[in-house]
Amino acid sequence: MELDALLLGEADLHIDDLAIEADTIVLTVTSTQAQPNCPECSQPSNRVHSAYVPTVADITWAALPARWRLRVRRMFCNNTDCPRQTFVERLACVPPRVRRSTRLFQSQQAIGLSRGGEAGARLSNKLRLPISPDTLLRMIRLAPTCHFETPRVLGVDDWAYCRGVSYGTLLV
Repeated sequence: MELDALLLGEADLHIDDLAIEADTIVLTVTSTQAQPNCPECSQPSNRVHSAYVPTVADITWAALPARWRLRVRRMFCNNTDCPRQTFVERLACVPPRVRRSTRLFQSQQAIGLSRGGEAGARLSNKLRLPISPDTLLRMIRLAPTCHFETPRVLGVDDWAYCRGVSYGTLLV
């Protein structure tokens, strides 16, 4: 197994540089995709328009927060009928327009699902995965929900809270 895949959890990335800056591990990372596909028409492209370097948060390494300086390319679409003229290469480890890695998102979402907003944020901060309670609650709302089958049998029960004043119905 390559060191890049071991440390980053992704085979399409390469570590160019590793440094420690102000108690943070900073990795300079480059995509190794030969021809990224256009997200609109799925046609591969090898023509580079430009590149930019967003900073992406990752899980902690040896109790130090980690950040990626991820070099991402903007490509020209080769399909003349495609409505997109340019696109940014997509990486499985970082969703589009998100500044945290997929594995950090999954870790924080699991903490949020197990602890909730405030308690989850406190635990996440202790684990050096800082996040606000509101952001944690937004992550919980993005989690897939369980779908239950429609019941075949339904029972109904009526009762009174106070005699003759308020009534309730229970569906079982």
